[in-house]
Amino acid sequence: MKGHEAELKRFGLHALFLFGSTLRDEAKPSSDVDLLCDFRDSDDLGLLEFIRVRDRLSDLLESPIDLIERRSMRPRILRRVEHEMLQVF
Repeated sequence: MKGHEAELKRFGLHALFLFGSTLRDEAKPSSDVDLLCDFRDSDDLGLLEFIRVRDRLSDLLESPIDLIERRSMRPRILRRVEHEMLQVF
């Protein structure tokens, strides 16, 4: 992923974090990769741009992903995720 940071930032991605079963090394073959993200200008981000970023990340990881924008998470869930997440960039 580090090698694609510049490309992903051109999509407006500001920060990317890994969390969940993949990070804990508990993923099953059917598991998706859980990613938390921050966008530079998330107020201007449209659905198509979000989908484009999600699909590109899925292509890079060669796996289905669950991409969640930090500001859309409920505070209680976000606190739990923040305890285990690893910053990709």
